[in-house]
Amino acid sequence: MARRSTLVAIAIYLAYAIFVTWPLATDLDGQISAPSVAGDLGGAIGHAAEVVEQRLFPFAPVDLPEFDAPFGAPEPWVLNWATLPGTAMLYGLSYAFGAVAGHGIFLLLGFVLSGTAMFLLCRRLFGSVPVALLAGFVFAFHPMAIAKTEAHLHFVHGWVLVLPVWRLLEVAQAPTVRNGVLAGLAGAFAMWFTPYFILIGGVAFAVAAVAALAASAARGELRRGAAALAASGVPIVVLFGGLAVLALAAAGSGSGDVRTQPIDALYTYSARVHELVLPDRNNLIFGGATEGYLTEHLHGSNFSENSVYLGLSVLGLALLGAALAARLLWRERRAVAGDAPVVAAVTGALIAVTATAFAAPPKVGVLGVQVPTPSYAVFQVTSTWRVYSRFALLIELGLCLLLAFGLVRAGFGRPRAWRAAALGALAVVVVLDLWARPDVRTTKTTPIDAYLWLRDHPGGGVAEFPIQPASSPGYAPLFWQDFHGHPLLQGYVEGSESESRKLELRDLADEDTAPGLAALGVRYAVIPPAVLGDDPVALEGLGFALRLSRPDASVYEVTAPPARTEVDALKGFAPMEGGPGFQYRWLGEAEGVLGVFARSCRDCRGEVVFTSSSNDVARRLTIRDARDGRVLLRRRIPGTPSNTRVRVPVRLRDGRARLVLTTDVPPRRPAAG
Repeated sequence: MARRSTLVAIAIYLAYAIFVTWPLATDLDGQISAPSVAGDLGGAIGHAAEVVEQRLFPFAPVDLPEFDAPFGAPEPWVLNWATLPGTAMLYGLSYAFGAVAGHGIFLLLGFVLSGTAMFLLCRRLFGSVPVALLAGFVFAFHPMAIAKTEAHLHFVHGWVLVLPVWRLLEVAQAPTVRNGVLAGLAGAFAMWFTPYFILIGGVAFAVAAVAALAASAARGELRRGAAALAASGVPIVVLFGGLAVLALAAAGSGSGDVRTQPIDALYTYSARVHELVLPDRNNLIFGGATEGYLTEHLHGSNFSENSVYLGLSVLGLALLGAALAARLLWRERRAVAGDAPVVAAVTGALIAVTATAFAAPPKVGVLGVQVPTPSYAVFQVTSTWRVYSRFALLIELGLCLLLAFGLVRAGFGRPRAWRAAALGALAVVVVLDLWARPDVRTTKTTPIDAYLWLRDHPGGGVAEFPIQPASSPGYAPLFWQDFHGHPLLQGYVEGSESESRKLELRDLADEDTAPGLAALGVRYAVIPPAVLGDDPVALEGLGFALRLSRPDASVYEVTAPPARTEVDALKGFAPMEGGPGFQYRWLGEAEGVLGVFARSCRDCRGEVVFTSSSNDVARRLTIRDARDGRVLLRRRIPGTPSNTRVRVPVRLRDGRARLVLTTDVPPRRPAAG
């Protein structure tokens, strides 16, 4: 009977997963679950395709040779180790079925495994197959999970968070060292799956551990409970100890660097109360009424991160469960400490409340006072996480435990005919309430004519315009690289010297752009009309020759000879400003670095010439040789709109030199407004 009900649950969740992503399953190799290949999912697929094509081992220091050409993009192997279960699963599927199909299968598995894990837990705890089926559906197909089909597929895999909560509920009932170790292994696995689960899984583990310890203490087994939980910490300490050693070994390579985020990002990507309780904008019944309000109050975020509706029906049933559990605890607290369903309900309530606090902005107003939330406390320790709205996944986990408890205690666990009908009607209400199926669910991977032309004309690298910073990329070039096979200019790492050099080549109207591209091995440029303008032959006199003109994108061949020398802003400069033919960069930090590269000599002398101006006040510009600190130039730059021509003598060794620029009055932000 148990096996049959499990198979039924899997079939239901798989069928709904296929339905909610339809028509993805009809052509796993020819479409992706996103509205465009230019988004995060397209970039992830392109990256996996390069790993598969080159037959690389992504858990060792290697470069992706066809990204960030001609240098090669470093594979983030330390991050891959830090997320081994999720990365190995995704790359394994990509190796077996291809990157596009592998990601589609990974998505469908996430829905099925999440629903099945919650189903199995609730069936074990509460003994009701129908109630467990409903709880599993809620956990697998809530709006945040549906929204994540467009980009971050790991967050569809909520099942990994169910495992440590399940094992700690076992510890609550039987506080043995064995159960503690198993709980620790489950917790380590969850936190190892993807970077955000280090935080989200850690919170789930901590809250469930506190509940387990409280249950043991209420039964007079505090010492046994503490010993079991101490044992549970061993696998987690071992895991993070190993990852810390690995990060230290890779320090300085850029492979193990931890991102830092401004606190403003936490306010942007946290959840608001109205987002948790207003039906999703894609809701079948209420979406038309809520879409405008949700869009207007998106606070700088996007719907991929802030589609976090929990379901009013789910909240109502969870409140019923919480009320029934509170009543039992009030009447017979000691007696129910060993009651697994009650302990599970209390654990679910604690998880839901704690996760809600984490999902909130860093500070919230309460009676006119700004009260710090858990995300603010975490930010004081590390700023690597910014999207706290993702805690909605953990809120839903807690609500599912309360929902199942409430329905069983209300008599719907093994219902008679009328209650069975009522439970069926309630299930329909829940499904309609959580409905978040968007109108556009997939994008076909049909190449445009530019990529077909490139595939048929091998040789040389490709640059796709506009050339954008790594912090705000369009990932379409990475996705299509595997199709046409040319080495790609894009793919550089944020903050790298490669990124800085290539951002200097964004201005197609600059006469130095084509020679600079040629110096990097670029033979073809793919340029859409938005960048090119109305004249498809406008670049003919700047070192480009038109080879294909189409409404969606044109292909130009770079005909200019490679630049003999290059001067690039490598560090300390603000993003490029200005229009075509006149672009510039301000010194944005106390120190800036210019890189000088020469193809024509290894040891030679020359001059770097540029114009400089200073905002607001006059400044003394000092330029030093980075190798020996020798001062090459000191020059007063007037605080006027006029430009000052600067000529700096340089000596290149091995064809390279670096110039360090400082000013006596450091750069400062413009006044607001």
